[in-house]
Amino acid sequence: MTTDTEPKSSIFLRLYWIILWIFPSMVIVKFIIEKKFGVAMYFLWPLIFFTMVGARYLDIKYYNGSTTEGEPATMKDFKHYCLYALSLIFGISLLPYLILAVS
Repeated sequence: MTTDTEPKSSIFLRLYWIILWIFPSMVIVKFIIEKKFGVAMYFLWPLIFFTMVGARYLDIKYYNGSTTEGEPATMKDFKHYCLYALSLIFGISLLPYLILAVS
């Protein structure tokens, strides 16, 4: 949780790595399905991944990030988040292909 001594940017970082990354991901999926912007959309997946991981790193390193249990987050938690984020982004990147294959 943020305290009065922490900057408000820590709230945005936490929101981004927890949930806000979904919105640009959905836009990418939509554009791939609609076949807009061609191959360029596929290069945005690493950008989403690195911004998620970067936000989590900053949260842990500079803003006293915590785990879901309320404990202080460590670099071990960061490593787990990186693996989670990578598998999540990989799965979401396959979503347009599954949608196009079914339709």
